[in-house]
Amino acid sequence: MLPLRSSIVFPREIAQLILARDDSGMLDSLTEGQHRIVVVGQRDRNADNPSFAQLYSIGTESAVLRFGQLPLGVGRFVMVEGIRRVRLVEALTDAKFLRARVEPLEEVLPPAGDAEFEVLTRSVRDLFSAVVLESPYLSNELVGVVAQIADPTLLSDFVAAHLSWLPLTIRQEMLEALDLRTRFRRLTEILGKEHESLELEGEIEKKVHERFIGAQRQAFLREQMKTIQRELGEGDLEARALADLQEKLARLTLSDQARAETERELRRLSTLPADSSEAAVVRTWLELVAALPVGKADGADSRRAPRTADPGRRFTMT
Repeated sequence: MLPLRSSIVFPREIAQLILARDDSGMLDSLTEGQHRIVVVGQRDRNADNPSFAQLYSIGTESAVLRFGQLPLGVGRFVMVEGIRRVRLVEALTDAKFLRARVEPLEEVLPPAGDAEFEVLTRSVRDLFSAVVLESPYLSNELVGVVAQIADPTLLSDFVAAHLSWLPLTIRQEMLEALDLRTRFRRLTEILGKEHESLELEGEIEKKVHERFIGAQRQAFLREQMKTIQRELGEGDLEARALADLQEKLARLTLSDQARAETERELRRLSTLPADSSEAAVVRTWLELVAALPVGKADGADSRRAPRTADPGRRFTMT
């Protein structure tokens, strides 16, 4: 047997498995004429040398197609093709590596012409095609492949094998579902949730992209406007207007808090695009402050006026 930490091999699936631990005894025995192994998931993926009890009870009998050393001698690999589901009956202890007695499992097929099962089959095929087109992990060519698969057993295993990003427990559940109706119902549920998730991700990415493109376009247009203003000499007018406003504010007798606030808003205004709505709000507030009388007028103390002019509540628009 070959225990797998995070992989499941389904019947009729061809998979290349990287051996991260020393299973050389099992591989070397294949040279003696044993060309079939059972690949089975382990319940605890952190177990380096899992015992029989730490393995799932159902695995896949597989034909060994190739095995050998990885480049640079960093490990070994084995390429297998799944054949059929098997149940692990009991461990065989007279071996240097994991061996077990297994029994083949028969799948339960719905009766021919079952209307519900035909709908489930069509739903799985359509949902999987939709997931393929939305997913960045799957090739669009799979849509054409899955459309040609008429055998429902092969279809269910083909779809399950390509959902490799799902948790091991869910893929193991697909392997253990011997009743084809139950398997297709579960696949419909899984694919439906995956399709909704991918659609939501696509909508979010689209909105983020649109905002990013919009911000880039605005920045480009602002730069163009600044260039045009400089060519027309309007940039100098804007700078002079800001300097005049600064001079008017400097003549006011303000409290330390009000002075700090007006200077902060002046600095902010100098960094904002002149045509932006935010710049218009800041400029209007500063102009209102600058229009306050120097000293006292009509009994109002101009030093207190800026305290009541809250730049955070400049206008209420209805």
